[in-house]
Amino acid sequence: MKILFDNILNAATLTSLHEEESYPVTNVVSPFLRQLYQASESNDTITAEFSTDVALDSIFWGFTNSTRLRIALLDSDDAVMEIVYLEGESVGHYYGYDEGVYGYGDNEFYGYYDSVSDKFYDPAVYHWPKAYTGVRKIIIEADTDEAKLYIGGIGMGVCFVMPNPNENFSEGWIDNSIISRSQAGQVVRDYVIPLKQYSFRFSYAERAQMNALRQVYIDNGIGAKVWLDSTERNHEFVAPMFGIIEEWTADEKNGKNYRFGMTITEAR
Repeated sequence: MKILFDNILNAATLTSLHEEESYPVTNVVSPFLRQLYQASESNDTITAEFSTDVALDSIFWGFTNSTRLRIALLDSDDAVMEIVYLEGESVGHYYGYDEGVYGYGDNEFYGYYDSVSDKFYDPAVYHWPKAYTGVRKIIIEADTDEAKLYIGGIGMGVCFVMPNPNENFSEGWIDNSIISRSQAGQVVRDYVIPLKQYSFRFSYAERAQMNALRQVYIDNGIGAKVWLDSTERNHEFVAPMFGIIEEWTADEKNGKNYRFGMTITEAR
């Protein structure tokens, strides 16, 4: 399980070639996933520039009609450190891998797209096999098969690797639909697609790990907006999600083990 707590794009200067004035590229770091950035064309180039070196090992993106991404990482001299191509469930690397490699291997994570309907798109994620440091610029080229490209949100940075959750966890829903009932049993409702909610329990043996996790909670707290990848090797089982930390329970000592729970609710 990997969680992105700190989105480095919040500290970047963001520009794009074809943004529409009403849907600026800065919307990709809005706390509202469906506050869209939109291009005037079917493709666009987004540039994120940083005043100091940053590190990253993951990129999340969500609520988008993009079908292809090309992501380049550059250092302070504008030298390319890495380029990765994401299309469907295929990944192509051109730096740090055999020349001409296109596709994905059993030991690599890969980006993927999954639409829950014709309108709404689940977030997707790609984890690099290693972390990159000394990054000063990120260039993202995206395109779609539709008339105009749009992206709801992008998150990049170094993910925190959580301990493996216990086998028993709950997958629930928060339904914020408003309904009014008549005496005859009829209802009038304002339907809202229910929000996904996951509750995990963790058990681990080392106090040092407990202290590290406790510091993560202190640094972020309830309500922190995060990108979650619960099962990074099996997105068909649990898809990535943009959400908020709903609950982080107290640490419990049970014999030699420590336990705590965490609940994350989808945010749109």
